[in-house]
Amino acid sequence: MKLRIVLFIVLVLGMQKNLKAQGCSDAGICTITSFKPNGIYAADSLTTSYKVGASIGSADHDISIFSTYIEYDRNVNNRLGVNAKLTSLAQSGNGISVWGLSDFYLTGKYRAWDQLHLVLGVKAPLTTGNQLKDQRPLPMDYQASLGTVDGVFGLGYRLANLQLMLGYQHPFIQNENTFDAARYAEDNILSTFQTTVNYKRKSDALARISYDVPVMSRLRITPSVLAVYHLADDTYRVGPVQEVAIVGSQGLTVNGNVYLDYAFLAHHAVQLSVGAPLIVRDVRPDGLTRGFVLGFEYKYTY
Repeated sequence: MKLRIVLFIVLVLGMQKNLKAQGCSDAGICTITSFKPNGIYAADSLTTSYKVGASIGSADHDISIFSTYIEYDRNVNNRLGVNAKLTSLAQSGNGISVWGLSDFYLTGKYRAWDQLHLVLGVKAPLTTGNQLKDQRPLPMDYQASLGTVDGVFGLGYRLANLQLMLGYQHPFIQNENTFDAARYAEDNILSTFQTTVNYKRKSDALARISYDVPVMSRLRITPSVLAVYHLADDTYRVGPVQEVAIVGSQGLTVNGNVYLDYAFLAHHAVQLSVGAPLIVRDVRPDGLTRGFVLGFEYKYTY
């Protein structure tokens, strides 16, 4: 079993240099505690957790990203829990460096019975998704948030060490991005980015399967495979009313992830994670493309 885990990690790290995929580190639901491995399977006792975390990654167009978050997680009773998360994102590349607060997530989790949990939540943006530079709109790749108000729905099932998570994220309110690549000269790198005037992003469905492997009493490794299917082509506007589909933006992304969790002292724990793509969509106009993501989290529980 341990050999299989090592091979999985090598596969993930080896592929990260060659592929890019829809990332879920800073703008999606994949890193909300309730959608992560072990995230909804807390002990029956009433607990409160505080978390801080950060991740680095590579994006399209030679852009580097650095994201941070703070998180609050509370088990109200042995069936109901709530989670709140605040995120930020910095992007740097091609002579452009931007930073901003990203999104606020609020989710609730309910244990229907021992193995099955339900998740319901909302993602609210802290920016309109239309950050400017020199009075001109930037593409989505330089936005701290998608700028959409999303509903989040999920089911989690556990059988021994095997965990399955199904989720759905739907934008109810779209962003206000007005980036038009045609406004930039041909020798400007921004002229090669996808135009997203009146950008309308479609929904995502996700499925995550993971397997929890205790290594020692305080250490565990959790390999995970995450599939995200973008349900339809996104669109943008040309002229005053014409809506154009971004062909190829619909489709499947599969990411490999490995989580390393270590608990120390009585109330403290840290987590290291790495993720990289295995299968990609043809077009990713939302700016969520990641070649790899490396994350760190500290958690205090009482």
